[in-house]
Amino acid sequence: MKKTKKVPTLRFPRFEGEWEEKILSDVVTIHSGNYNPEKDNYSTKCIELEHLPSGGGQLLDYSEGANSKSIKNVFKKGDILFGKLRP
Repeated sequence: MKKTKKVPTLRFPRFEGEWEEKILSDVVTIHSGNYNPEKDNYSTKCIELEHLPSGGGQLLDYSEGANSKSIKNVFKKGDILFGKLRP
């Protein structure tokens, strides 16, 4: 039986070799923090779905978290975000 290599058709110059299959939790750290505008004594920028265009990754706008009425997730520089509603 001939062994098939796991090499994609489309390649980028800095990627070489075969694909490796890994479990997501082995290569990322999932964490979350919350901002509660009613309890936290600071304000932070709040990014909602309407601040992001569908099909794009640009940030169009933001609002002040202190003006929000609900608890929000907190993220930091360098985090990779995954939208549950518009992934």
